Amino acid sequence: MKEKHFERPVAIPNKIYADMKQWLEEGELKSPQHQEFVYCFYWMIAYLWGFAKYGEHDYTIAEIKGLLGYNPNEKRINYIIKQDGLLDLKYYTETVDDFPVLWSLKDGVLSHTMLSDYDELDQQLVNKFKSKKPFVKAPLLSIGEDNDGLFWNADNSHIIRGDVFVACMKSNELKCAGLYLYGILTMMRDKNLHFHKTEEFQCANKTLVELTGWGIKKKKKIISEL
Repeated sequence: MKEKHFERPVAIPNKIYADMKQWLEEGELKSPQHQEFVYCFYWMIAYLWGFAKYGEHDYTIAEIKGLLGYNPNEKRINYIIKQDGLLDLKYYTETVDDFPVLWSLKDGVLSHTMLSDYDELDQQLVNKFKSKKPFVKAPLLSIGEDNDGLFWNADNSHIIRGDVFVACMKSNELKCAGLYLYGILTMMRDKNLHFHKTEEFQCANKTLVELTGWGIKKKKKIISEL
């Protein structure tokens, strides 16, 4: 990612873990490993949308797959992210052709300038996508309705910084699995801090195995690399 400010954070809804577990149990997610992809994909599209990265570069779905450590031509995860795919059906995302091209922060309030805010001639100058019908995923839980999503109100969420994302994606041992587990631990830390006023907490191996669907060996390997 060509980004000078990797420390920029993204809020991820805490409910994503329970939702993914349910989708997996009901057969809507085809593999426990696809939870890792869903988590990181949502982080990525929330980042690109929130900080108007589509105004700088035409981030295609294939490129996003590559940034997440997948082969850009990987098809086994397409059922999750395609138009009217799993994330669209669960109202986590929406496939759109209008998107932020500028962002600003004033008095703590985030605002966006959308592509549609420009006239047709200026849109041709501002739009970085080569395709006439760009395929962009709007992060619905972050946008909400009338600007009440996680971009503006981060209750019941946990924060993942951009530098953590980059570090995980650069590591061949971590990738999406690393960020996914880091998010779980961050959420647990935040809850412990809220209820017990300390960041220190204990988490049984059984708890992490139940949440992730991983075996003990994989869990220990990822923990050792974090």
